Amino acid sequence: MMINFLDFKINYFFVSKEEFECLINMVGFITGILTVSVFLPFFINSSKSAIARCKFLYPNETPIYCIKNGIISSIIITYLVGAFLGTFILPFFMFNNLTSIRQVTYTTLWIYIIAFVIGLYGVFFRFNITYILTDKGIRLICPYKILSCMFKETFFIEYATIKSIKLCKSLFMPELLIALKDNKTLHRLIGFKNLDRAKIEAENYIK
Repeated sequence: MMINFLDFKINYFFVSKEEFECLINMVGFITGILTVSVFLPFFINSSKSAIARCKFLYPNETPIYCIKNGIISSIIITYLVGAFLGTFILPFFMFNNLTSIRQVTYTTLWIYIIAFVIGLYGVFFRFNITYILTDKGIRLICPYKILSCMFKETFFIEYATIKSIKLCKSLFMPELLIALKDNKTLHRLIGFKNLDRAKIEAENYIK
């Protein structure tokens, strides 16, 4: 005998608007916390993993400093993405006769599911981007194999090619501008934590 999972769904018409809002907010909170719980260990361990990979790939270089994203910002963004799943997507699988939740409708649900999957992978990728300052230059290192298709680990700046480094401070998106001797300026280091420390460490080798 096959189980009809539709029998376990709640009839939307039997739930008040206040109860529905309370329920989806609770589910969103739970999925947000679960998403953070799954991703946070990767965020915390990314620097150690990247340094170990750097030593393995480039044994002739010594890692000096690791540039990575802040834990607090990664937790907030990851929570919001996870909460979106529980607030706007899962309820359609929990309720019968549910046609829309604010801007998300049953007919456009597949678009938001795709957007959620892309967003989740994007968050995982963005907050695991790791740059390593070695005694030779600045390298982009992929901390996990699952992200290797998104990383161009050939990115490397030798200190000898750097003319100057400037820190542009802002509340949420500080940026480290690296001016090269060929008159190019790199804008890759945006939104990472402790960029002031990274600037000092790099300038010690440029001089």
